[in-house]
Amino acid sequence: MSDKKTTIRLDDAQLKRVLEFVKKTKIPQRPRPRRHSAATRAQRNAVIVLLSFKVGLRAHEIAGLTWDQIKDDKLEMRNIPLNAELKDALTELHELEKKEGRGTAESFVITLPQGKQNVVSRAESIAYLFNGKAHSTGWFTRVGISGASSHCGRKTFITNAIASIHAAQYGRKF
Repeated sequence: MSDKKTTIRLDDAQLKRVLEFVKKTKIPQRPRPRRHSAATRAQRNAVIVLLSFKVGLRAHEIAGLTWDQIKDDKLEMRNIPLNAELKDALTELHELEKKEGRGTAESFVITLPQGKQNVVSRAESIAYLFNGKAHSTGWFTRVGISGASSHCGRKTFITNAIASIHAAQYGRKF
């Protein structure tokens, strides 16, 4: 028997539960002069989930994404068209960020309360949001989805893309 973990695919109802949860959840922040508002944090959390599930980005790709990499309704890094829900969420986040004095073209799309600018440590923080410490405090566990990790969004995106291609070619889902 193998000790290798299997990444699970989330269905639409599970994704909706995660999105509803992250929009309501506050991540504690250390007091500092340039804090995010509650609205910005909620929108940022939703964008993290949508970047994973709607375009299949890994935690380190989410951590390194800058506003200037989003052009003409596509993610330039992958040449993937933006889903309407993600496009709307990004637009709203960008507007909130600009109101708070952030959101310049070269700035990161996802800014975290720790203020970490190193992409590796930022990626670990994003994975932590999904998984939590020992999986007890992460978003998935807190909404009752066990066995999920930050990689679930990518697997869900790829599986859904294959299903869409199959349906277009053969006129039915597999």
